[in-house]
Amino acid sequence: MTPAAGAMLRLLGSGVNLARGIVSGGGSGGQTPIEGASFEELLARAGGGSLRAAEPVRVASGSGVELSSDQLERVGEAAARLESRGASRGVILIDGQALEYDVLTRTITGTVDLDSGAVASQIDAVVRAPAADEDEGVLKSAGALGAGNRSLLEALGRD
Repeated sequence: MTPAAGAMLRLLGSGVNLARGIVSGGGSGGQTPIEGASFEELLARAGGGSLRAAEPVRVASGSGVELSSDQLERVGEAAARLESRGASRGVILIDGQALEYDVLTRTITGTVDLDSGAVASQIDAVVRAPAADEDEGVLKSAGALGAGNRSLLEALGRD
């Protein structure tokens, strides 16, 4: 069995929390709840990163990381991409921070200092979270389009 296949099976095994009766990612978007889904559908969800996407990303106590609800939402999107690629430990780049992330537990465990030159070990993937002013590639703020750039505005105003 390849490492990616093993990771997929681990994700499938962790998709249902029987103690609480909560279905992870089920019921939303017209998907069949996990309990009623076929193996093929569960495998496709795991491959697409949507199997556990409804589960919140947690920040480990003592990690020294504080994130707003908006940042946690964007970290969740990046976490789904790490999961879909079969990563087990990753780094999520968001708003100038590099967050160390455990995919299996969906937990931010700390930060990585990329400027120090130290080696970050046992990391198998790096992903950039969407920027605060992006929505699936569409910029929301005019500032991101150069509205604060006087020379650009002058050039655009010429005939």
